[in-house]
Amino acid sequence: MNKVWAISDIHLPRSNEQNMDKYGDIWKNHTAVIFDNVLKLCLKNDLILIPGDISWARNLDEAKESFDYLSRFPCRVVISTGNHDQWSQAPKDQILKALPKNVTWINNTCFCIGNIAITAACLWDFKDIFPWPNHYEMQGNRNKKQKEALKEFNTALKLFPENADLIKILMLHVPPIPYDAKPSFFSNEITEKCVSYCVFGHAHNVTEPVPACDAKIDDTHYFLCSCDYLKMMPKEICEFENDLRPYVIDPNGKMTFL
Repeated sequence: MNKVWAISDIHLPRSNEQNMDKYGDIWKNHTAVIFDNVLKLCLKNDLILIPGDISWARNLDEAKESFDYLSRFPCRVVISTGNHDQWSQAPKDQILKALPKNVTWINNTCFCIGNIAITAACLWDFKDIFPWPNHYEMQGNRNKKQKEALKEFNTALKLFPENADLIKILMLHVPPIPYDAKPSFFSNEITEKCVSYCVFGHAHNVTEPVPACDAKIDDTHYFLCSCDYLKMMPKEICEFENDLRPYVIDPNGKMTFL
């Protein structure tokens, strides 16, 4: 059996800019610490999920250094978009061409391998869900961003294959549940789709665990995976059978092998 790991908001710098040290001691030399921990934990046939805020890069040229960093991970890396991932606004075909062979960006697709299926969305601020206490609202046109987030969220859930035997994992950038882990509109929809695990990030400076950091709502397990909360150590999510060639499924049902 192989393992699925997750760590989010790794905020890889662009050309030594965006130094994260100013956000606290936990961020000192964080890219090297994360890399060392990945090498210690992750084996060749494992998966590591990074649900957003991967790089400060503003375009694909600036993202090259970040992609090179991910290319040195020993396992397959599955990434999705966060609110700071400006590089992801480039044309999709250019992004896919720029990514290393071991990295899969699941934008409007479902990643499948063995007995596991993974989809993703960014999500946004929603009343009574996020911001959590001591967190800030996200910048941008709130109504527009919420409409876009709902559409992307619903598309992600519809991408899951109708197979009861699959382990379904949903990657979200913004938390889909309030800090006290009470059921929400989003958790109800996630339950409806029989999602096994939901991994998310975006919440920073969570020094003491709140209920939503590790929550069970119905049959779905929710994990906060922000790297500062995890102390730069990838979190083990589950085991899976890695016995088939990976592929992605688009909204039209087309399968593309990787």
